[in-house]
Amino acid sequence: MDPSPIGPSWSALMEVFSEIGVSLVLYGIYLCLFALSIYILARRRGTHGTKLLMAWSCVIAAIATVRIAVYISKAIESARIVEELVSMQVSNPTLFITLGTAQLVLTAVNNLAADSLYLYRCYVIWGHRWKILILPALFMFATIAVGVAALCAKTSLIGTKPQFMYGLVVVTNLVLTSLTAGRLLWIRRTTSSVDVTNKFRSRCNRAIGLVLESGAIYCAAVTLLLVTASFKDPEVYAIEVGFGSQLMNIIPTFTLVYVGLDDTKLQKTEKDGEGV
Repeated sequence: MDPSPIGPSWSALMEVFSEIGVSLVLYGIYLCLFALSIYILARRRGTHGTKLLMAWSCVIAAIATVRIAVYISKAIESARIVEELVSMQVSNPTLFITLGTAQLVLTAVNNLAADSLYLYRCYVIWGHRWKILILPALFMFATIAVGVAALCAKTSLIGTKPQFMYGLVVVTNLVLTSLTAGRLLWIRRTTSSVDVTNKFRSRCNRAIGLVLESGAIYCAAVTLLLVTASFKDPEVYAIEVGFGSQLMNIIPTFTLVYVGLDDTKLQKTEKDGEGV
């Protein structure tokens, strides 16, 4: 038996299983956060923008679920290819390649959907000024263009220098984080000379901290992807891809849960204070 065709197929199988293993664990965490976010948002249906956030959460959950289904299908197909090679059968990797393409498309759509929440948050904080969104939107579409170019070239992410695409993702996140946190800092500074309550200042500080922390975590994860893509270790890169692909859903959903629980806590405190 000639082992030459089995080596690459076995490596691909290990990469797929490494990626799906990490993805499934984090997907379970994400599902818990998603259910909690829907529960919290459902209790605040009268608040402006809640329906939009609920729709966004459902879209993200649907994309994440389809991606997991593609991951599982890709793992099964990869195992089938290895089994056929071991059995000295002729293997056709067409389906595996198609699933890989679908995975890239879903990742790009998922990233766009996740960034849209940050874009909407920036839009609201800047008083619904659409011009402020031009720069981050350009970076978002540039990232999509790079992904489309990779698909049109019919090459894998490794072969198309993913560092460039990941660099654009980092820049997009930095721009959105800077615009959002900068606006909140300006609001806090301008209201410091006005007679505002300590509760407002406290909420403003928490919002700034949340924006900076979520932005830093996401940037760190993508930067790690950028670094691991430069190494000649496909399994390590696959693990980081699985980690980063789920983190793009976990971070914004966790933000919704945190803000929702914080608002619920404040409302309860206010009611208790009124009852005293």
